[in-house]
Amino acid sequence: MENTNVLFDRKRLVRLIVPLIVEQVLAVTVGMADMVMVSGAGETAVSGISLVNTICVLLIVIFTSMASGGSVVGAQFLGSGDKKTACHAAEQLVMICGLIAQQEARRMKEENYEVVVFQGDPGTIDLTYEEIEAEWNKMLQTVPQIGKFRIIHQEKKRYTFEDYSSQIGNADAALGIWVHKGVINEKLFEAHPNLKYIATLGHGFEDFDVEMTRRRGVTITNTIYGDVTIAQYAMALLMNICHNVTVQSNYTKTGYWKEKETNPQASYNQLFVPQIELYQKTMGIIGLGAIGLWTARMAKGFGMKVIANSRHKKTGPQYDGIEQVSMEEIFERSDAISIHCPHTKETENLLNREAFAKMKDGVIIINTARGIIIDEEALLEALESRKVYMAGLDVVANEPPQYQIPLMQSPYTFITSHIAWQPKAARLRAVDLAVKNFRSYLEGMPTSVIN
Repeated sequence: MENTNVLFDRKRLVRLIVPLIVEQVLAVTVGMADMVMVSGAGETAVSGISLVNTICVLLIVIFTSMASGGSVVGAQFLGSGDKKTACHAAEQLVMICGLIAQQEARRMKEENYEVVVFQGDPGTIDLTYEEIEAEWNKMLQTVPQIGKFRIIHQEKKRYTFEDYSSQIGNADAALGIWVHKGVINEKLFEAHPNLKYIATLGHGFEDFDVEMTRRRGVTITNTIYGDVTIAQYAMALLMNICHNVTVQSNYTKTGYWKEKETNPQASYNQLFVPQIELYQKTMGIIGLGAIGLWTARMAKGFGMKVIANSRHKKTGPQYDGIEQVSMEEIFERSDAISIHCPHTKETENLLNREAFAKMKDGVIIINTARGIIIDEEALLEALESRKVYMAGLDVVANEPPQYQIPLMQSPYTFITSHIAWQPKAARLRAVDLAVKNFRSYLEGMPTSVIN
């Protein structure tokens, strides 16, 4: 017959408590020894001992004494008049303390991460190496789990596998790696078994073996720092096509109207390039990620109708007013198409001859994503036939391109040198977000994961 006066199975309580007490006492003992050693060096004596461990031990001992003797005081302390309820609460507390102890032990083990940062060219004329390195130093020091870090100054634009591998060493995390299959492969992780976290310092990334990285337990993230800035640049390209302010400004500065003595006012108001009003036109967005969403917001600000296509249907109030449609509808309905998707096997040459054939006559193409998403020969044909009115491109398939390629010589293109990401505020924000993403990973809540 069960003895109801016994709070619960004491053997069960012992099985729960004894291992935890041993573990915690050992942790505290080791911590005290570490404290003595560290304090002997004149440093703050906090590295080895954990306040959480000590509290766990004390709570376990207190509630063990309550439960083992059927203490009425213990039951009253827990706010219950019966011992059985008190005992159940004690059991739950033991389990909670165990979880806390495990988390604390894991945290203490992880407070020695080695991080390597690949710092490329600051990219913008108003930001120096010294400024961006100071930002890295400031941000990395806010992450207590980092034991040491190294900042590598990249002397060339694109590092090869060998360049990265020679600098990674025993690092647990590498920030600033250009993510593509030439670098992210089995060879890299065989050479650097400690490497479990990689961040690219941009939005974009190339094709790589996602399954392999998952199998190896590696987390790879991108850094969504330029959503507003790149969307703004996409709209700037569109504005330039619609108004060509530079041409109008250059003509005005020549004083051309002075030669027209009969009617200088009419000459002064002369329009040298057609102007396009965007109100009630349809903007088609390919890729409704952070940049695509901001582009949609800006387009709506001009009174445009916005349709979009993304790999996965987006939900939430931030997507209100954006009609999510098939790729076919993007091609068929858009007056302007802005590309904001990553380069993958599926998106390579996405805008090809077949796609251009489906588009409206006089469509405008904007690309601030990756050049290889557009079949450049097909685009050139569409421009020359006037199927495509004009193209504003911040990216081309091969960078840097050959100056002589026909696309560079076309009067129907605006081409810039992959600079949409370069405002100073955005470059510093990239550093801040990269470190914050790494901190989130260490806390078990990784963000911006691309694998």
